Amino acid sequence: VAAWNIEHFCNPSLGPSDNLQFSNVEAIISGAEIDLWAVQEIGSQAQWSNLLPSLQAEGYAGRLGPETPGSFKLRLGFIYDPREISVIGTRTGAVALKEYMDDRIARGESVVLLGDYNDFLTRSTRTSESESPYAAFLDDANYIAATLEIERNRIPTLCSSNACSSGSTRDHIVFTS
Repeated sequence: VAAWNIEHFCNPSLGPSDNLQFSNVEAIISGAEIDLWAVQEIGSQAQWSNLLPSLQAEGYAGRLGPETPGSFKLRLGFIYDPREISVIGTRTGAVALKEYMDDRIARGESVVLLGDYNDFLTRSTRTSESESPYAAFLDDANYIAATLEIERNRIPTLCSSNACSSGSTRDHIVFTS
């Protein structure tokens, strides 16, 4: 599994040229041999629709979520190998997500939550709130936060410099024990 914040994928006003970004994303995903990608910041539904046929030739399928509120209109997506991954359904919200995962644990299933949480695990990025919306996962022994030590050691996954010497940890992987 992998999580990748593609940073405004094919948004014409942000990031590298659409053609360069499109070809780089296509090459990395098709060459990495990863069964499940959680991708973030999809800025163009049209380019997503163009990307899928080329990835389908490599054996992948994909799903694109709804636009996020705010000015950027970014989406989350999943690219997966349907021979390895069965998609049961998708929906948004940290509380609903915990409820869904708790239900899966009760059924004896395993679940992986990965991607751009756009928040910390240990505290909130919003200055008006101190607790992370994902705190319930840390407080529950049924979950393992694989990226917790990355956050505690202040290793950035969202880079604010080209060398990634500064930034913050907002991309995470949490799975059921």
